[in-house]
Amino acid sequence: MIFQQDIGRFYQHNNPPKLLISCPEDRDINSTFSGTEGLYVVDLGNKIISKLLTANCRGIVPYREYYYLATEKKILKLDSQFKIVEEHLVPHSDLHGIRLYNNSLLYIAETSNNSVGVYQLEPFQRINEIKVSPYNFDFNHINDLWIQDDSLYVSMFSLDVEWKKLEDTYDGIIIKYNIYDVTEFEIIRKGLKFPHTVKVIEDNLHFCDSLNLNLVRNNETLAQFNGFTRGLAFDGFNYYIGQSSMRHVSRLIKKFNNVSIDCGIHIFNPYTCISSFLLMPAKQIYEIIVIGDIESSTKLKLTELNLSDSSSFKYLDSANNWYEPESTFRWMASKYAGVNLYAETPINSIVIDFTHCSLVSNLKVKLIVNKKAVAIFSLTSSNEQTYSHNLLEDLTGDICIALEIDEMWSPQHVLGNDDARLLGLAVKKICVY
Repeated sequence: MIFQQDIGRFYQHNNPPKLLISCPEDRDINSTFSGTEGLYVVDLGNKIISKLLTANCRGIVPYREYYYLATEKKILKLDSQFKIVEEHLVPHSDLHGIRLYNNSLLYIAETSNNSVGVYQLEPFQRINEIKVSPYNFDFNHINDLWIQDDSLYVSMFSLDVEWKKLEDTYDGIIIKYNIYDVTEFEIIRKGLKFPHTVKVIEDNLHFCDSLNLNLVRNNETLAQFNGFTRGLAFDGFNYYIGQSSMRHVSRLIKKFNNVSIDCGIHIFNPYTCISSFLLMPAKQIYEIIVIGDIESSTKLKLTELNLSDSSSFKYLDSANNWYEPESTFRWMASKYAGVNLYAETPINSIVIDFTHCSLVSNLKVKLIVNKKAVAIFSLTSSNEQTYSHNLLEDLTGDICIALEIDEMWSPQHVLGNDDARLLGLAVKKICVY
């Protein structure tokens, strides 16, 4: 099923992504949108919304060339074409958020069991659980999860009071576990109103404080909306925030004088503080994932990156650390900037092409691979230069290559022109072999 609307008139992006969006069932049986639950893809470049399958979809996570999708009672394994290749029944759990750890374990929010289930993939089976509290019913309303390094973040509606009895008071929290010791947790945020979609993006904690109708970054409201927020993605330029049809209008009319009941996606640019809204043919949104071509694998397999390509933004560790491409290169916008590559077969060499190298004299550069410094070298010529480094061990899979310098420079100061930017290195290409 394909839906079309003019989603390009307000949306500007050098390489518009596609969004994978999961939509749960609308519990209002009288709704005209009943039956629109499912998995959708939004092609922002071609202005098309397509429905891929019909199911009560909640959390979704990529795994190699597959996806794992949580529905209310099942875990579905989908191939790169979003066809179901496996189904695993998980009854009486009311599944919500789902995350992958070390490509081997799934952590799944089992809301009606008041637990986080831990599942191995091969063979698929439940091997452990994490209990926030001793209750075996939906007491805390555990909903979303995020795994960062060895930390597990969990969002929930309440800690000490059964959430359905809160009425006009709110006790929503986000907690953090050490995955290797789940006997205790740390409260990261509290006093929230129905928090969802906890994520760490560019080292900053983000979440939707849903009944406050906003997106929060760390301790501050990053963006205020006028509808129930749930679902979040970031592509390095824009945030994509889901808005679901409001189920709790009566709780909000005392605080907000304009509450939206529409379902869709806010496309929010944090640099300009401008947003636009894409209406979805559904009633509820749960998860949003930025994907590449729908026909391709979810893992961006790349061993050679030309920084001047418009599509290279997908591989940047952070768009904040790089300027827009110029002719054959891209300037570093901070003292630290990196890219994310992927090698299917072992590699042990890194080659980086630079230009405009020594506008800062005797510039020292630190090469960092997967967060570990592996070399320090100097750029001494103003012409194009190539730096090569042989690693001590082979690497496969995700490879983060970063450059760190201790001094930025200004073309206005050094060259006497009108360019007042602070610049780092001009990088043309990064390769691994």
